[in-house]
Amino acid sequence: MPRTEIGLPQIEIEAPRVLANAMLYELDKVAAHHSGGDYARFMDDIDVGVDTLQQAKKVIRDIDLTLQTRQLRLNSSKTKILNFENGEIERHFCIKENKFLDFVGTVLESKPKSNAHIKKALLGAYTIWRGAPLTSPLKKDSRFFLGNGGKIFKRLVIMSAHVELKLLERDLLDIIWLDPGLRQYSFNALTRLDKPNFAFYKLKGWFQQGDFVDDQAVVHMALFIVHARFRKDVKFDRQIRQFVGWCMSHNSMVYTYSGFLIASKYLGRVDKLLHP
Repeated sequence: MPRTEIGLPQIEIEAPRVLANAMLYELDKVAAHHSGGDYARFMDDIDVGVDTLQQAKKVIRDIDLTLQTRQLRLNSSKTKILNFENGEIERHFCIKENKFLDFVGTVLESKPKSNAHIKKALLGAYTIWRGAPLTSPLKKDSRFFLGNGGKIFKRLVIMSAHVELKLLERDLLDIIWLDPGLRQYSFNALTRLDKPNFAFYKLKGWFQQGDFVDDQAVVHMALFIVHARFRKDVKFDRQIRQFVGWCMSHNSMVYTYSGFLIASKYLGRVDKLLHP
């Protein structure tokens, strides 16, 4: 078939994942052969273990050639060759951090009354992983941004909800700004804060300045506004109305949906948006 520049369809959120999984079965055989079975893949996330640098390069070459038969290419910017001896693999896969979180998860399941101890332990880990004391800004070389650190952050957000540990508001805003892949979890954590008005005003400014242009971001924002516990005052009411108006000014079903979602909670009669 002629090569096309059109990628996998994005009509339904799970479609790319299912299609990617089906299209990569042949690749599994290639990678497993090179690695002697030391191979794992989840959807399009591939890890291959080999003994030498030369073998690693051959695996990458053959994976790319296999993908080309499907009119796909390997994303070189996301492809890494890691060395076990110098600790790169341990740091990339966050082995120590995952072991700690596995232990915390086991304790939460077996001893639900130990929440106070777990909360203290998670707070200590959070302080270390963010790369600075809680009184200092989040570091750009935080553990959350290195290797698979994003997955550590996701697990931390989920577990902190069980023990009512609230992450720092400024950290969550920084992560929303710096890492699109972690925005959903950061917004979820923001909803659990007490009166996150400052976060709403800050995010509203970013959206209206055009700093976020993807549809998913505005949906996350709308869900955050609907579920968070804000301090209600004249300023908040004015800012909510402004943001709803901004959403409705876009010629987009996603933005319109987000505007209606927010208005249904804060503006009373949604029909006024259509017939002011």
